[in-house]
Amino acid sequence: MGQVWSDGAGYPFGGPGLTLSEVEDLVTLSKNCFTQENIESLYKRFRTLDRGKRGYLVSAELLSTIPELSINPLNTRIAYFCDGINFKEFVRILAPYSRNASREDKLKVLFSVWDVNGDGRVCKEDVELVIRQAAGGHLLDDQVASVVDKLMNECLSRTHKGVSREESLSLEDFCMAMNDVNIDLDVEIPSLV
Repeated sequence: MGQVWSDGAGYPFGGPGLTLSEVEDLVTLSKNCFTQENIESLYKRFRTLDRGKRGYLVSAELLSTIPELSINPLNTRIAYFCDGINFKEFVRILAPYSRNASREDKLKVLFSVWDVNGDGRVCKEDVELVIRQAAGGHLLDDQVASVVDKLMNECLSRTHKGVSREESLSLEDFCMAMNDVNIDLDVEIPSLV
């Protein structure tokens, strides 16, 4: 197979660029959220972000390379998901942000952001950590507690409708609570111009 896209230096996927077969595999991995052109653009961007030319990303480099990320109050949480990932993982992580991604895939991403401790449930402590990161120290402790309580109570009331309930949300509960919420996670993929 010939190279679909290449700019020189040795890199993963068996050469300096991606073969047509590799691009097709990555389109499939993305659940067809990305086109061949999108994959090629993402590969170029990945190589720019990988300043050390290691074949994987380092969160510190991401924070210093992407201005929009460095000013995002959740930047450390976002960078955490990208630390040490290769290009294949990069495509998998970004796919739910495509306008072509399913609502279910977008909700799974949101759930993983809120499930800070990674136990498969969103609890008050998880929500508190995300709220504190998002507020960046602009809320007092009692204000944070109030936001957390209101948010958790609203989510739990949407899922259990008065039934005796747990104090945390499973992915299924989270999806139920977000049922009528518009989720706009679309990220624009620059073209290869």
